[in-house]
Amino acid sequence: MSAAANDNQTLLLRFDNVEAERAPGVVWEVYAGLPPGKEPDPEGPYFLGTMSLFSAGIRTDMKHNYKPAEFSFEMDRAVSAALRTNADKLEITIVPSGILIDGKRTQPKVAAPARIGSVSIAIENRRKR
Repeated sequence: MSAAANDNQTLLLRFDNVEAERAPGVVWEVYAGLPPGKEPDPEGPYFLGTMSLFSAGIRTDMKHNYKPAEFSFEMDRAVSAALRTNADKLEITIVPSGILIDGKRTQPKVAAPARIGSVSIAIENRRKR
């Protein structure tokens, strides 16, 4: 947790070997430390970023240089927000993203589930500018 407060380091969440049998047809929003009962909000402090499998990670493309997808998200802001709420654990939440209609999120239809081969957390030194 100290890495989230360190100006010389950043905390990263990594998803490796992410794949689906065919194009999932959705984008997933990734959150860390989202409090129970709180609606996912891409403008909120718990939002890490999005995952999409539009080229890498689609297994039907195996004959065309198939490669699993990899994603990396900076977690500093979400960890800091979770610490302010005295959270004793930091759950990762992945939500299929839908468009807004009349200000309300729609639930997209997932055409194929994605599989995440491994999840890891790393501390990376920031480059001095």
